[in-house]
Amino acid sequence: MDNAQVETIMWHRKQGLTLEQMRYRGRCEHLVIEDLVTFLDTHSPRDANGKMIKMLPAGHNIGRFDIPILWRAAYVCGIDMDAYLDHHLLDTCGMAYERYVFKLRSTEKVSLRKLAVFLGIEIDESQTHKAKYDMFITNQVLRHMMDVQPEPKTLEQVFAAEDAKHGA
Repeated sequence: MDNAQVETIMWHRKQGLTLEQMRYRGRCEHLVIEDLVTFLDTHSPRDANGKMIKMLPAGHNIGRFDIPILWRAAYVCGIDMDAYLDHHLLDTCGMAYERYVFKLRSTEKVSLRKLAVFLGIEIDESQTHKAKYDMFITNQVLRHMMDVQPEPKTLEQVFAAEDAKHGA
């Protein structure tokens, strides 16, 4: 194992990832895309006739990062993401630039953490950059930006309810 591999493993360990999670990150794109399609098939809303309703992607900086990577990986795997996801999206990073860039006094990238703190959302520093927590904070940021009061739930309550709803 060379120094670069050791440094990569150490960085992932600092992020709180287990060895199993690190192995998962090394999976082939097509396996990850297949898992995503299975998730979307299972969790996507349906209309009265049972037809799948396209989901509206929402996240922080997804327009410049997540969505292009997802679409490229799906294309390589022969999956048409148009069947699952709407081309419109809610990107809290882009929304922040439009609404708050002068108040944030920064022309640098607006991180999720920086935006949440600016909006008065409490951050648990020990949980940042973990997928479920980032999703939880992004939801709180998006609700705040859309003038919807955040649900008075903890992260654990949100995911316990989701797990119960989907039988996980």
